[in-house]
Amino acid sequence: MIHRVTHVFGPEDAERLDGWSDDRLAIQTKGDNNPSGDPWIVTIGDDAVWERTSVLPFLGWPFVWLGDPITRAIAFAVVGATGTIWLLTVIWRRPPRTTGGPA
Repeated sequence: MIHRVTHVFGPEDAERLDGWSDDRLAIQTKGDNNPSGDPWIVTIGDDAVWERTSVLPFLGWPFVWLGDPITRAIAFAVVGATGTIWLLTVIWRRPPRTTGGPA
């Protein structure tokens, strides 16, 4: 999950920020899939901040698709039908025929 920095607060914003000091960096962030900024302000007191090191493309798309009620209903119906068919074939499978007579 990536959040972009949309605003860096400076000394002129000190009145708006409770507990802000010059030794801490205050930033406003915004998630990639959000139309507006996050409701919180991030304060950073360390010299290093996390940075993106890898990407898993398209990993979140199934969650986006399942956000639609119709797609979610279809997906659950397909998974349920597949599971039911598999379970019925396991239950109703005939035992293998043996060749030869009694020993």
